[in-house]
Amino acid sequence: MGEIADGLIDGTFDAETGEYLGEGPGYPRIARGTEIVAQHNNSNKSNPLNGVNKKLSSRGYITKSEKRNLMVEFTNAKSSQSNKELAEIIQSRWAEFIKFIKTKQ
Repeated sequence: MGEIADGLIDGTFDAETGEYLGEGPGYPRIARGTEIVAQHNNSNKSNPLNGVNKKLSSRGYITKSEKRNLMVEFTNAKSSQSNKELAEIIQSRWAEFIKFIKTKQ
């Protein structure tokens, strides 16, 4: 996927107009006047692993072990932590995570 498409998906750019909104939180956003709102129904917020898996898949990481290894490496986590726990950490540091996976390719 291209940089612009990635930016639309992760919320860096407005999903309707393409306008730059700033670092994306990991999900599409839309500017409504001076307010920036999420475009989704918060389903990824209830399970942050969905968004992390989608982003890693779009970057070519297909297997569960590849994804798990990257998540553990990024978070410097203990191997006993669940993928959902790792995804919550990643969501809170989304922009940093995007830069991290770009350096891995």
